[in-house]
Amino acid sequence: MNSLTFNSHRKSYVIVLEKRHPFSSGKRRELIRLKGKSRALMSRSESEPLIISVILLIDGNDPVDLKRKAEDLVDWLSVDHDVPLIFDDDPERTYFAVVEGEIDPEVHVTFAKVTINFLCADPCKYGSRKELAITDASAPVILQSTGTAPTPPTFNVTLKGPTEFLDIVGDEDYMRIGSPSKVDETPFQKKETIKSLRGSLVGWTSALFTPDGGVKTGEFGLASQDYVATSYGTGSTWHGPALAQSVGSVEDDYLVRAYFNVGSNNGSRTRAEVYLLDEAGLIIGKLAAVVRRASGEVDIEINIRNGSDSHFFVSDKWNYKEFFGYIDIQKEGNVFIATAAQQGFNENGELYTRNKKTYLFNDLNNQYQKPLAAVGMHIGSHGSHPFPTQSRIRRIDVQRINDQPNGIEYIGQTGDVFRFDHGQEAIYKNDELFMRKDFGARFFHLKKGDNVLFLSPTNVIQEFKAEWRERYK
Repeated sequence: MNSLTFNSHRKSYVIVLEKRHPFSSGKRRELIRLKGKSRALMSRSESEPLIISVILLIDGNDPVDLKRKAEDLVDWLSVDHDVPLIFDDDPERTYFAVVEGEIDPEVHVTFAKVTINFLCADPCKYGSRKELAITDASAPVILQSTGTAPTPPTFNVTLKGPTEFLDIVGDEDYMRIGSPSKVDETPFQKKETIKSLRGSLVGWTSALFTPDGGVKTGEFGLASQDYVATSYGTGSTWHGPALAQSVGSVEDDYLVRAYFNVGSNNGSRTRAEVYLLDEAGLIIGKLAAVVRRASGEVDIEINIRNGSDSHFFVSDKWNYKEFFGYIDIQKEGNVFIATAAQQGFNENGELYTRNKKTYLFNDLNNQYQKPLAAVGMHIGSHGSHPFPTQSRIRRIDVQRINDQPNGIEYIGQTGDVFRFDHGQEAIYKNDELFMRKDFGARFFHLKKGDNVLFLSPTNVIQEFKAEWRERYK
């Protein structure tokens, strides 16, 4: 039976009777007419979308069964973005398509014929995914493509040492991030991790501070390496456990990042908070994800303070009903930069950043300049509301921010992974967008045949992995 797979699903009652489409899409040409010349100049050439017209047979057991299958067919074909389309008569090629126009059937009691127009905004066909991984970066990398259309690759580079730049040089184009140091410049690590807290209660002690607007009561525990409250105690306002831990040094300039998983699905009111503390254990700042409304939305709060002088320079209703992501605050001199990011998992189960906001505060009057010496954490419930089932602190990272006269910052350290997505024209460092592309560097595609790449610096690359999916006209 000749059929098709659309959006990774097949229907047993669908048969492809006829398929019509050109060998390739057309081209739209734009011409410039030159005065006094008998010929025109071509200014631009673009591929037109490809239309694949298919006649399907929908086979039902009886008239009622046919109606139910028609409903299922419409649901199957109703997508708002390009999805994979594979025909049984050519299983080695994949189109990406949506349905264009109406689904108007010709009904014959227990079966129907339906003409479907699949619109492919990208008129190219795609082959299977290919990959190549190498651990010897000193040798040229050869990527072979049989595709007849330019193919955008994705490169993943894992580091085994610090570097201030990375080069991927092709036959005609090159990609570079960072910048090589000059003879009078000293490479240095701008941000140095001094504490990473996850999956252990060792080193945590009872907090000296009282959580904002509440009481310190209850106990902390662990669940799948996350910090959770195993008991909240009681209270008429916010109540829950609070712990603190030294970061091992006193830092004037720092970055504190807290990873949260906070939401409400049972009428609870909850908050998960990470406090920044000075040498006396007093609060100098806070990162918080809070559910305080009956509707269950999460608020993001970022606070800095000096005694009774407290400033919430971020207090936002979050874009998502649940907050699975991180909040951080970076202090460098008088400048505070904070971010809040929603995370998720892609189709490969890899963590990535879905949405990110950045906030800036300039401490012009030096009001909030107390150094960081410790961090605290608190998870709370409010009053007599049901205890939360989703209120976790996943991890807390603390970094020292270094300064180096005549220095050039390392862009990465051992274990960091850079991903160069030439199709999306984006670069990521450990799944976060990375914006330090060299001005002259360009995203490039693989051509048909051998594509030779050279990597640099070779001594810091632990693994280079290339992934691509060949495109055909």
